[in-house]
Amino acid sequence: MEGAVENAVENAVLEGLGVKLDEYNAWYNSVFPRVPKELTVKEGIHPKYQEVEVRCACGNTFKTRSTKPELHLEICSACHPFFTGRQKLIDTEGRVERFTKKFGAQTSEQRKTAAKAKKVTKAAGATAKPRKTTASA
Repeated sequence: MEGAVENAVENAVLEGLGVKLDEYNAWYNSVFPRVPKELTVKEGIHPKYQEVEVRCACGNTFKTRSTKPELHLEICSACHPFFTGRQKLIDTEGRVERFTKKFGAQTSEQRKTAAKAKKVTKAAGATAKPRKTTASA
């Protein structure tokens, strides 16, 4: 019913402009030709677009469409910290282990105590007067 009402309104507007609907449709179709769906993609040059099952390292699986036959992810929306709200370190190729070995794994409490100890030693060194050396000839 709505389509008929829209066509009636369109006809009235076009008649008010002095244009017949058939002439308008012919002009519109010549300016904006419709391409058949089967001719929109060239044959033989595009990879096959298929439904695949995606597997994440956390064990989550879901289906999507891709040109690749299979997809394997390291992180997905089920295990990503942004979506879960949990912090998780994923050790890819031993990078986290190498970092902790090089710089040491410190907690925030350990960092605070180390900073306090550094301030104490710095303050103790500033209060001690340096010895004067005299040059003897």
